[in-house]
Amino acid sequence: MTCASLESALTDWVQLPEPNVRCMPVTRRVAILLFEDCSFAVTVMLGEIFQAANEIASSANRNVRYELRFLSVTGGNVRCSSSICVWTDGLDSWHCVGFDTLFVSDGTGASAAARDERIVNWLRRVHANMIAVQPLGEGHRLFRSACAHAEPRSVGVEHGGAGETEGEEREHTSVRLELMKGALILLKRDIGDDCARSVAKQVMPDTLSAFPSLLGGSPDRDTADRVHVAARWLKDNCQRSITIEDAARVVDMSTRNFQRCFKIAVGVTPSAYLMRARFAIVCSLLTHSELPVDKIARHTGMSSGDRLAKVFRRQLNVSPTEYRIKTRLEAGI
Repeated sequence: MTCASLESALTDWVQLPEPNVRCMPVTRRVAILLFEDCSFAVTVMLGEIFQAANEIASSANRNVRYELRFLSVTGGNVRCSSSICVWTDGLDSWHCVGFDTLFVSDGTGASAAARDERIVNWLRRVHANMIAVQPLGEGHRLFRSACAHAEPRSVGVEHGGAGETEGEEREHTSVRLELMKGALILLKRDIGDDCARSVAKQVMPDTLSAFPSLLGGSPDRDTADRVHVAARWLKDNCQRSITIEDAARVVDMSTRNFQRCFKIAVGVTPSAYLMRARFAIVCSLLTHSELPVDKIARHTGMSSGDRLAKVFRRQLNVSPTEYRIKTRLEAGI
């Protein structure tokens, strides 16, 4: 398998619309991982957020629709808090792909779920496939069990406003803010600032003051178009030894301004975007080719096998060779 044939590996974790091009309707699949004694309130809030997003996006003639799926280790009914059951699909039906973002539910059952090797191994493979994972509350415990040396996307909130409460109320508010921020990052990317702000105002108006930077001003259309061009250039050239400064020069922007505008428009830093592009290709090559690790590193702009090994250890707590053996075995190769 050649590197050129692996472009599809990049599209699983982020898809950017071409500037000023009317796309065909797109379905974004969002999943939430549930377990026994997970939070029913989180499940309801996510449903409300993405139902509102679909209504607002349709009214604004956006060509994106969200589909929310509930997942559990075996599928079927899962008993949430307050003894309320939710019907779920089994993890095997998704095979670590097929959705854009995964939320990991809050709830007292997270500790028991963190000891279930089936859930932990599946979550580890999801993270290795560069799918955005957003743990909520106690769900961080489960995420850490699967990816001990990795970090999910930052879910910190600004000080003040809705975040300043005490005790159980503060803990509940923190989970709501984590959930809202994770959803807003996705909504901003897909349907724009105005629609994302409308969703927050409709579903959780008390959270608006907690996200001044996230819901604040965005780059103008020309700057946003240039950022999208640069993102495409980074993806197309990720197998070369390129830098963020190179990408900024491609669109005639200063490095500092480019990094700031890129984070606002895309939701991640240019460095993280480039690393994810490279890592997606590396994972596919390790699984589906016989190329040595050193050669894979050189093919994907990682400079050397030693550097690639360090990245793997940091992200997945395994070596590239261990990852290759495990994923090829699971894929039956």
